Amino acid sequence: SGKLLDKLLQNAGIDINQDVYFCNVVKCRPPQNRRPTKTEIQEHLPTKHHFLLSAPTTDNEVPLIIRYNKSADTHYLSAEKDGKKVVDLFNQKTSTTPIQKEEAFEIKYLSQNKPETIQYVQKLLVNNSCFFRKYEAGKDSPETRAILTLMSKAIEQPFYTEMRTNQQLGYIVWSYPRGYDDTYYLNFLIQSGGYSANELASRANSFISETPSFIRDLDDATFQGLIESSIEQLEKKPMSISERARKHRTLIFDRDADFFRDQKTISALKLCKKNEVADYLERTIAKETRRMVDILAFAENHTIGSETKSSFNDLKDWKSTKIYD
Repeated sequence: SGKLLDKLLQNAGIDINQDVYFCNVVKCRPPQNRRPTKTEIQEHLPTKHHFLLSAPTTDNEVPLIIRYNKSADTHYLSAEKDGKKVVDLFNQKTSTTPIQKEEAFEIKYLSQNKPETIQYVQKLLVNNSCFFRKYEAGKDSPETRAILTLMSKAIEQPFYTEMRTNQQLGYIVWSYPRGYDDTYYLNFLIQSGGYSANELASRANSFISETPSFIRDLDDATFQGLIESSIEQLEKKPMSISERARKHRTLIFDRDADFFRDQKTISALKLCKKNEVADYLERTIAKETRRMVDILAFAENHTIGSETKSSFNDLKDWKSTKIYD
């Protein structure tokens, strides 16, 4: 299959040494260098196989992603006409038919009509406890991405300085935004060998409750600097073919081929106001309005407080009682 792909690319006038990025369907070799199993491949790939999608970008380039079940995963960026040649040749030689993304997935989401407190407590076989918290920040939109970017930039360094440097809770301290499907979250993480997960959660609570005031207390020049640095980061061009391939793959498979996504976020960033960002953060973390998940993982040498209990005993059983759309 690799030789066939090389020939197809060469027939289309494409330099396979400079214009193409190849990668494996799994991140590491299976034992004895055997072929990956279907389960292993599915765990490492964001899509199923026999999928081909091509979409033009603003600079007359087409990201072409070819996936097939001969243990090959190829990403190619070239001119639109060359991309179409490869698509035609690939279809002719392999007798495959492209399918839409919706046909390759069966995804259902948890339906929660009422607020629910979910807490998962786990005992670890290591000497470090971990506190992890996830706040739902909002549905994906340029405005949500812009506000969450500024929120995270404003509190990231203060959170690290207080938890890591001042209180010395642990060597891993992190606050960061993350998007999953069409929802964005604000996450906090602390890992510690000297403090239990209960203590980490208590100290993080005290800090997080004050974060809206951090933003309100920023002077105008500092807040504008956060906006400008965020825009600069979005405008930064990928430095290599592999970076461009990863970016286009994310846009195509995870973001519905929204190639103007960054430009939309930049436009929203330019309209952001300091107090609006602070108010949004306050609603995100407020007890009355928050949608939050805590994960408390306890080191084997740390005691779990009697008041700390999981919302469920068995994850599969808990899932079986829920409704999914």
